[in-house]
Amino acid sequence: MKMIAVVDRIESLQAVLLLGEEEVRVCLPLTCLPPISEGSVLDIAITLNKSQEEQRRCEATMLMQKLKRPRTET
Repeated sequence: MKMIAVVDRIESLQAVLLLGEEEVRVCLPLTCLPPISEGSVLDIAITLNKSQEEQRRCEATMLMQKLKRPRTET
């Protein structure tokens, strides 16, 4: 999914972006963005990362299994 975002304003260390034609307001840390100023136009691309999703699900499942194991007396 691709969309356009306009930098509405910069507050503290965050940029307030207006996404798409609906101008949905989103705040992002400036550290996540290239050098910008008010009025800058950004191309935003959002993609689904299935491999990372699967890896994180596996890690969460393993952690849950580890937490559910009965403790052994030492």
